[in-house]
Amino acid sequence: MDQMEATDNTTTAAAPAKTCLKRSHAEADTRAKRQRDLEGNGIDTALEHYYEHRMPHTEDEWNHWERMSAMDRTMNHISNLLVNFSLERIEAPEWPDAPPLKAPPLAASPPQPQPYDKFPPKVGEVVFGYHLDEVVAVGKRTALFVCHKDGTDTRMIAKVAIEGGFEALMREMEAYKKLSGCGAALMRDYILWNDWKSDTFRIRWGLVVLERLGPNLLDAMKRFPSGVIEPMDRVYGLAVQMIDCVEKMHSKGWIHCSLKPENLLMDGEPAAGLKAIGLRYSKQYVALRTNGTLAHIPEPAYDHKKLPMGDPNFHSIGYHNGFCRSRRDDMESLGYCIVFMAKGSLPWMSRKHRNPMSTKTIRQIGTAMKETSLEQLCAGLSPRFVQYFQIISHYEFEDEPNYEGLRQCFRV
Repeated sequence: MDQMEATDNTTTAAAPAKTCLKRSHAEADTRAKRQRDLEGNGIDTALEHYYEHRMPHTEDEWNHWERMSAMDRTMNHISNLLVNFSLERIEAPEWPDAPPLKAPPLAASPPQPQPYDKFPPKVGEVVFGYHLDEVVAVGKRTALFVCHKDGTDTRMIAKVAIEGGFEALMREMEAYKKLSGCGAALMRDYILWNDWKSDTFRIRWGLVVLERLGPNLLDAMKRFPSGVIEPMDRVYGLAVQMIDCVEKMHSKGWIHCSLKPENLLMDGEPAAGLKAIGLRYSKQYVALRTNGTLAHIPEPAYDHKKLPMGDPNFHSIGYHNGFCRSRRDDMESLGYCIVFMAKGSLPWMSRKHRNPMSTKTIRQIGTAMKETSLEQLCAGLSPRFVQYFQIISHYEFEDEPNYEGLRQCFRV
């Protein structure tokens, strides 16, 4: 028995030694071949130093290297990665089976110059075939431009985002893919890429190209000397179009969650209707069951500490209280937009707020909304507005709004 145990221990101890010996020979062969390549091509010592630090040396590094797949080993030697996803095409570089030894690995050749080191891009630059013609809006991590594509004169809207705005752009892009042409602006193209600054650090960029629409409702209000939509019949007509737009989104199983005048754009002629943008907070309110059918998501427990995201002036009271949003909240936000178009302001709007997006300001707006009655909100307006809010006040979390009944409130 002791002799058998001794034999087993000897075999177990010999296995790591044999493995290490095998790795030592492989490492020696690799270094010798690399040295011949370096000497034959006259590559300087800087490149040799580069490879010296990229190959595994210690036992732990060899163990990690053997566990890596061929793709992981290739990615370990690539310093800049470009991925171009489009509605019409999918282009990706073909990775080699092994990293090159005669020259340092190079980035895949992009169709346009490499991503920018400075944000935002400037007017006149070309981003993957899209010429930036005019600045629409610029933020810390996102920027909007009027653009056109090579070989065409069609003007479109390009939204560029980097780290900090990349995740929001990804969510917005997914919503546009589901809702394009159905209550939302039509997405023409989207491109995503990674700008690798080092082996472990990257900056993510994203570009979404949308169709160019007419002015939003806030800009339309500014065209009138009084600052409100005139006459009132025009407000009623826009209200019906707004309800149509939201109903189309709801029919696809999505809610907007950030309805405000800036996010509702006219689609060309006034009679053509409205389309929604700003879908970064939008989400699906239906879920797929195990039997393949769709069902409304259950209402989660409310969180009174949760801070509303987006413009707090047009959020529903329930969302300010910490409740999850559903279709009823979209209709309530839509009602505030209609009142804003007719009056030019809302009772809880104040110019005293130095920082309109601070936690204190958002809490104050939520408190003011709860303290405002329907009569105060709709003071000086037709009883149609009060009727609209009375209808939506009876909806529960999973109830489907009576869109036709809400439209009847504003039909002349």
